[in-house]
Amino acid sequence: VRRQMPRPDFDRECFDPELSAEGPQSKSLRLGHCCEPVLHGLENTLIYCASMEQSETKKYTAKIKKLPRSQIEISAIIPAMEFDAVRSEAIRRIGADAELPGFRKGHVPESILVAKLGEGAILEEMAEISIGKAYPSVIVDNKLDVLGRPEVRITKIAMGNPLEFTIVTAVFPEINLPDY
Repeated sequence: VRRQMPRPDFDRECFDPELSAEGPQSKSLRLGHCCEPVLHGLENTLIYCASMEQSETKKYTAKIKKLPRSQIEISAIIPAMEFDAVRSEAIRRIGADAELPGFRKGHVPESILVAKLGEGAILEEMAEISIGKAYPSVIVDNKLDVLGRPEVRITKIAMGNPLEFTIVTAVFPEINLPDY
């Protein structure tokens, strides 16, 4: 999919001949894994890709409550199967920076990493990954115009259970113009 866009938009695929497996002459599509604009070719065509591989197509259970001062509270639930599926990615992320005596940096076995850091640290990383995938999807699905960095509060976290969290974030204020 190739088009010029005035502002960021989430696309599922982007055409990038330089990064496709067949080389620059190919017309194949590559799934995008970035949110930053990428300049393609001599036409200066701006293409945006979604970093949320699967979250764009998934629907999450979310309740939205308006708060004073142009803020909203989003209460959402991530299904247990989806939450548990990111465990290996969480361990890989934690393990990449782990430094334990007797092991090279990033090469600590999973069992030792879990024993030293504890299950809580892995659950926190799993929550961060899951919320990072779910939050953009909730925003897009509910057509919210959010601003700034959200304040995330995890309300329920455990292996084998759905992840429940609450996000408080600012939105563009609603302005009602009177008839004149």
